[in-house]
Amino acid sequence: NYGMTNQTDNGVGVPGSGSTGGTGENEVRKQDISEILQQIINITDQSLDEAQARKHTLNCHRMKPALFSVLCEIKEKTVISFRNAQEEEPPDPQLMRLDNMLIAEGVAGPEKGGGAGAAASASAAAQSNSGQNDNAIEHSDYRAK
Repeated sequence: NYGMTNQTDNGVGVPGSGSTGGTGENEVRKQDISEILQQIINITDQSLDEAQARKHTLNCHRMKPALFSVLCEIKEKTVISFRNAQEEEPPDPQLMRLDNMLIAEGVAGPEKGGGAGAAASASAAAQSNSGQNDNAIEHSDYRAK
């Protein structure tokens, strides 16, 4: 099915592959890319032998270097945006409640020297409770920041 038909292997029309009066070479390129992408998508439904044969065909295709570079670029952008989304997570609601409680009790706040004193108080209080040692480290680290 490597001809110049307007359908993929599964019979679905390829977007942009209809005759629009544009250059024929541009249409062939669009169809080549659509066909390659469709083959990549369908490779998971094939047997191991079929997939190996398809892989060899795709590796020998003339559009492989261009498509590979575009897919790598998309992957890098996706990973970067995923990392940024993780870094922008809101603070823990329990820590926010703790902050509000400490400010309300007058233990923390701008007039009490900021978070450093509150971190020491929270750390000391948490360490007195032996089951909370891990939380004490987290709270003191949070306060130090």
